[in-house]
Amino acid sequence: MAAVAGVPGLSALLAWPTEHLTEAADHWDTVSERSYGAAHQVWGDALSVDWRGEAADALRSATHADMQTTSAAVDQLQAAASAARNGASDLDAARARMRYAVDDARAANFEVGEDLSVTDRMAGGSAAQRAARQAAARAFAGDIGQRAAQLVSLDAQVAGKVSAAIAGVADSFPQTPPPVVPPIDGQVRLVDNHTFKQ
Repeated sequence: MAAVAGVPGLSALLAWPTEHLTEAADHWDTVSERSYGAAHQVWGDALSVDWRGEAADALRSATHADMQTTSAAVDQLQAAASAARNGASDLDAARARMRYAVDDARAANFEVGEDLSVTDRMAGGSAAQRAARQAAARAFAGDIGQRAAQLVSLDAQVAGKVSAAIAGVADSFPQTPPPVVPPIDGQVRLVDNHTFKQ
């Protein structure tokens, strides 16, 4: 029976990867936990410091805003991790259904080609038997082709869900340069933990 157009070969379908999704989910969970922990610690430290005045209020306000921004990014990362894990599970199931269809055809003494074509390995028999085997080959080819198309389509859906969940996280924390200390003796210095800011 004819090959299925528009899908990868049999070996690629049977080895469809999902590890990258579970690895990404684990990474996003780790980043979420660390980021939220750090932001919450900094905010807590700002609240507990014995310091009063406009600068202290500004510090507490800024660290609270940072914690809220981090919390929103963490929610997104956790949603992306969930989408990746669910997607990996769904893809594993679709790949297994593909494998079952191929195994069924092989068990019935049909050859499944790399191009998903299905051919009869049996020779001989009556005209009625050959017609029945041809019909069976068409049925197996249709089933295998349908499962292959479902796997490829599902992969695209999972990619879309993960991309949508993670979109914009990098923009949550704009890259801003550190503040500059006013020039002393004509030199500009960046503020760090070793420079006293007037």
